[in-house]
Amino acid sequence: MPLTWAGILAELRRGDLLASAPADGPPLSGLSVDSRTIQRQMLYLAVRGSQADGHQFIPDAVRRGAAAVLVESAQSSGLPEIVVRDSQQAALLLGSS
Repeated sequence: MPLTWAGILAELRRGDLLASAPADGPPLSGLSVDSRTIQRQMLYLAVRGSQADGHQFIPDAVRRGAAAVLVESAQSSGLPEIVVRDSQQAALLLGSS
């Protein structure tokens, strides 16, 4: 899968996970579920887990230079947001680490 906004949205649509997203988004250099590894222009995937909810780390990802966030519910991140039905499934589908 190409790491483009359109490619990510297409993949999420194929997996029936996409709830909403802007049609156009920023260029992306990578993606991660760990806010501590976010670098400039990366997509942060806020995954709800059994121990922690990745949504609580969105401010950290923003500080580290995230270009956009993938979330299960709309946030006030100030960044473009891809809203999905299940963030764990989306992370698996997109092959994040």
